[in-house]
Amino acid sequence: MVGPDTCGHLWAGLTSDEEDELCARWIQLSTFYPFARWHPDATGTPLHEPWAMTGQYKEWAKNAINDRYQYLRHMYTCLYEASHSGTTCFDPLLFHYPADEQVYKDIEHSFIVGDALKVSPKLEAGNDTFMSYFPTGKWVSMQNYTDIVNVTGDGEWKLLDATLPTVNVHLRPGHMVLKQDNS
Repeated sequence: MVGPDTCGHLWAGLTSDEEDELCARWIQLSTFYPFARWHPDATGTPLHEPWAMTGQYKEWAKNAINDRYQYLRHMYTCLYEASHSGTTCFDPLLFHYPADEQVYKDIEHSFIVGDALKVSPKLEAGNDTFMSYFPTGKWVSMQNYTDIVNVTGDGEWKLLDATLPTVNVHLRPGHMVLKQDNS
């Protein structure tokens, strides 16, 4: 039951827009951690609360929180099963693809949730795209089921869209995840 303190920190050398973007990205990433909380500043005032954000960053935060509700059953089922079996729920790619040498490099670029969801967070401010590694197989985007990353042969680094209003999540080949409607 771990997770990051999300936002609330001031980053030296960044503009306020870059801080807002990074905070929104951390909120997106926190969608898939079992424990996520907002971090207050030194005075106890929470910075970058999702409700206080503006523009696209507020929309990204709202979508991330909605995503969390859609995937809760999947995550909680995994946590329940892990509590009885000793398995894990939030894994680096190397847990699932140990023969693929590339998954041992730059391991912070993605992780697997509940054996089925590959989460590819954007970790830097700026740019409309970023690279994420995909092992062999057909990876289906959970935001658009017609968007399939098809990797034949060895795994590949693929360019992902960072302008989506939510974090990039792909379904692992051969798996199924039920999402609950949160509307």
